[in-house]
Amino acid sequence: MFMTEQRTYRYYDLVLAGFVTIVICSNLIGAGKVAEVEGSVSVPVSCSSRSPMCSATS
Repeated sequence: MFMTEQRTYRYYDLVLAGFVTIVICSNLIGAGKVAEVEGSVSVPVSCSSRSPMCSATS
């Protein structure tokens, strides 16, 4: 068997701590927002020549 050197990650702890901090802060900030949906929502749809839904209307 071959012996390989173990990798050392110099900034792993710092990057991980920063990522966790950002995730926790974004959850705290986003938790105060209330999502409200009123009325109907229309979404524009683009048709292509290969789409079965659009070929029926043309």
